[in-house]
Formats: sequence, C-alpha cells, structure tokens
Amino acid sequence: MFNSEKNKNYFLICIFSLFVINGSILLITKDNSWVSDDFIYVFGSKLYNLVQGNNFFFENNEGRLNIGFFFLNQLIPDNYFLWHSFIIGIYFFSGIVFYLVLNRLFERPIYSLIATLLFTINLSISLKSLTWACFYSHIITLFLGLISLLLLTILINKKKNVLLTSAYLIISILSISISESSLIYFIINLIVFIFFFYKKGKLAYNLKTSLLIVSPIILFFLLNIILYSHPAQVLSERSKLENEKKYEQIFLKKKEDEIYYYRSTYSPRNIKGYTFKLSDNVLNTINFPVLINNYDHFEFLTSQKNKIKSNYLLIVLILFFLILLLLAYLYIFLKKNKKLIDYNFLIFLHISVLLIYTFIYARTDLNLALSLTSAMIIAKIVCDLYEKKKFLLCYFLILSFSVPSILGAFNKFDRYGDFSAKENLKNFSELNEIVKIPFDNIFFSKNEEMKFYYFYKNFDLYDQKLMKGKGINNFSKFQDFIQKSKF
Repeated sequence: MFNSEKNKNYFLICIFSLFVINGSILLITKDNSWVSDDFIYVFGSKLYNLVQGNNFFFENNEGRLNIGFFFLNQLIPDNYFLWHSFIIGIYFFSGIVFYLVLNRLFERPIYSLIATLLFTINLSISLKSLTWACFYSHIITLFLGLISLLLLTILINKKKNVLLTSAYLIISILSISISESSLIYFIINLIVFIFFFYKKGKLAYNLKTSLLIVSPIILFFLLNIILYSHPAQVLSERSKLENEKKYEQIFLKKKEDEIYYYRSTYSPRNIKGYTFKLSDNVLNTINFPVLINNYDHFEFLTSQKNKIKSNYLLIVLILFFLILLLLAYLYIFLKKNKKLIDYNFLIFLHISVLLIYTFIYARTDLNLALSLTSAMIIAKIVCDLYEKKKFLLCYFLILSFSVPSILGAFNKFDRYGDFSAKENLKNFSELNEIVKIPFDNIFFSKNEEMKFYYFYKNFDLYDQKLMKGKGINNFSKFQDFIQKSKF
C-alpha cells in the first residue's frame, strides 16, 4: 500500500474521494436554510442597495477590517442551496490545494492523500462554516490561505518572480479584507518557511522572505492603528471586562447554562474560560464534537442528555486520560523506531495553531487551520504504524476519527453551532408564509432580523416607507432603521 508512490494515481484518487465526501455533505445538508445573521448580512445588504439605488457599497464593521466580507455578502444569491453548493465547492478545492501543498513539502502522495481526507471529514470544525451561510468567510479564508502557502512553496525556489510575489500579496490582502481569522495562515506560512526553506548563513534572504510572508499581518495592524488607533480593535473590545459582565447576565440565569456559556463565543478570557476553549479545541482535533452535537438521533444518548451535560467535565477528563494513554504508547513506539524527529515540525505547528486559537482568538468555531494541522499529525502516525505492520491500531485511529462524522450524517448534521437545521427550515417555512401577508408587527417584534427578508421580498409594496431610509450612508445605521421601524 505504501510502496507504490504514483503521484498521478493518488491525485486522481484524492479528487474522486473529495468529490464523493463533499457531494455527500451537500446532499445531506441540502435542506438547510437561512438563519439568524444571514437575514441581516445577505438580505439586509440587498435591501440596502435597493433603497439607496446602489449596485454595491463598500463598508466595514466599526473596529474591523472586513470590507471584503461586506462586499461578498452582496454577491450571495437569494437561493440558499446555490450559495451552500458554492461554499462546499470552495471546501472541495481547498482539499485539492492542501494535497498539492503536502506533496510539495513531503513528496509522499499516500501521506498527502490520507491527511487531505482526514482534514475534509473533520466536520467538528468545518460544519458550522459550511452550513451557516454568513459564516462562509472562514471557508474562503481557508482556501486563500492554502493558495498563499502553495504559492509560497513555488515562489521559494524562483528568483525574483514578480508575478508569483504579486499573486501572493494580492491573495493575502483579499484574505485579510474578509476576516481577521485569515491572519493565522500567514503564521503557518512562516513556520513552514522556517522548517523547510530557511537557509543557514543567508541572513538577508531569510529576513526578506520572512518579511514578505508576514507582510499581510503587518499591513493589518498598520491599517488598524491608522483607522482605529489600535492594532487589533476587535480583540480589545471582546476582552473588555464590562462585556464579560454583560454576557454573564445574559447567559448565567440558570446554573445548567454555565457549561454552555463557557463553551460559547462569549466566554470570559480567564482561566476557566481558557480551560474550556482549550478542551474543546483539543476535542475538535480528534473530530469528537460533531458526534455530541448530533446526539439526539441516537435514543441512548438522548435519554442520557442531562447526565452528559451535568458530567461534561468528567467525560472530558476521561477522554483526555485515554488520549494521554494513547499518546504515551505512540511516543514509546515512535522513539523505539527512531521516528520522533520526523514529528518536530508537525507538533510545533499544531501546538502553535492550537494556542493561537485558544488564547488569542479565544474561539472554537473558526479554527479551520486546526483541522489541517491535526490531519497532518494523524496521517503521519497512521503511515508510520502501517509501515511497522501495526494494522489494528492504524485502522482504529482512522475509524475513531471518521466515525463521529459518519454517525453525525445519520442525523443529517442537524446541529451546528447554536442552530438546528430542522428548526431553521421550520422557521424559514413560516417566514415564507408571513411574506405573503401584510406586515405582522407581533411576529417581527420577536424576529427582528427577519424584517430584512420580508422587505426585500416585498420591496415594491413598501418602497415608499422604505425610502425614508434613503440617504442613510452607513449599512449599520440602516440596520437600526429597519429593526426599529414599525411599518
């Protein structure tokens, strides 16, 4: 299995496998629909352009350099399935680029294939970005980040290639204009350069190349300082103590909500909050959460729901203990076979990415780069085990990683983030009925974000009232106008 290293054959197998996996995800999740912020960012943008008579507008959130995100929102079609198909298509091509990058770095097609497939099926990390329409930015920045890394591996062996250098910079600038989550890919690029392409005794070359690699990060901080007088305004805002207290009042009304709060986007930046973030990110590494999130398809897990929630920390500790036992065995095995040195790059890269997501971003839902690094480590372990004829452990690792996604598919990946696909579809079906009748103040007082969809669909009926918002030259202010107005 590991001896016939035929690039072309493995590449074709990779493309076919990625097509089957991504096609299956699309078919399983095709009945999902718009939800929550989708109505604001997708249909609010369309409505804003209708009212202002614009084709496009160019803005960003206060304190965030995401002008690309706001521009792309205006290009999203009003058909969910079309947009969902496009995003899964980008994920498909991300897998192909990842394979090409690994093959250039390691020149081992079977390893590249296994790592690519493990990355693709890690739906604990990618599912939310794949299915929540306005969370698409993280899939696109993943794709652009991988393209930038592929360009880097090509550029590094070329002398003064202006075209490739320009392409790297353009793609990087596009990426940071969409989301600050893209910054981690340039850190990955730098680590790859240091481990694979750093030249001893060539100080000028190393400094020049490193500066090129991280130039998007420098640009990001400089623009933030110029526009907001702070290198990372959004990070500063999210870490303010008064915001923590506000979220505590919202989420900690009941004792049983405590775990949800500490696992959420809004958890505080303290020891307890970071502990939960780190635990969840480690579990994401092994693709475990997708199973827990879709427990309600399985009768046994549903009946034990309250016990699972109340003993969440104990379950996590047991899992961590089992993981440590497995890691101890693997350490002894790799040391005995003199293969530990081969893991220096992979472990350093993975830990760096894990710590950045946990302590800087403090998020567990936009950590797509973590699915890359974990897939690289696990694929390497699988290859080494197979070579030493440790077949059972090899298959056990692959199955353990794959089974959560397979079982989640039986529930049609109903739960992602805070959402349920079934509930989304039910609510959206109700909204489509509401669209057919005069404006219902009672309904929309409870569902303010859905106003944007209603008025977009009924623009001709309400254009005179909506035109009161003409001249509002800021999308954020236009949101307030629509949400606070009672038509």
